[in-house]
Amino acid sequence: MVIFYIQSCKIIVRPTQPPNTKLAASELVFGKTFTNNILVVKWLDGKGCTSPKIKPYGNLEIDPSAGVLHHVTCLFEGMKAYKSHIGTIRLFLPEANM
Repeated sequence: MVIFYIQSCKIIVRPTQPPNTKLAASELVFGKTFTNNILVVKWLDGKGCTSPKIKPYGNLEIDPSAGVLHHVTCLFEGMKAYKSHIGTIRLFLPEANM
């Protein structure tokens, strides 16, 4: 097995211009408030990770033949979080999804 590392010194930064208005902590809503930017690192077979990029928040590019899209053969149930009626966050079966 070959391990490839993300090299932070090679990060290419193209932030959102102009940046979105910064919200007060009291205005942040779990699952509805998102960051201005995302970190994207492409993986190339045999070469590993490309230079990491910080770019404006947006849709992610994915190959139509990616196994994750064929959920009959690839099914992943990740951690699920829900907001309760009293405003607390509840995790659904965290011990079974780690």
